[in-house]
Amino acid sequence: MLSIGHRTRLFDMLSTMPPSTLEEISKKANNQRYVKEWLGVW
Repeated sequence: MLSIGHRTRLFDMLSTMPPSTLEEISKKANNQRYVKEWLGVW
């Protein structure tokens, strides 16, 4: 999952955001499916 977070730039995106909901993160990432699965692991 670390590799996926890195390749999809989720870590970069999250580092610039305040604490956010799944919906807010998904909207910014433009990919709810990957974000939901990725966050579900943590």
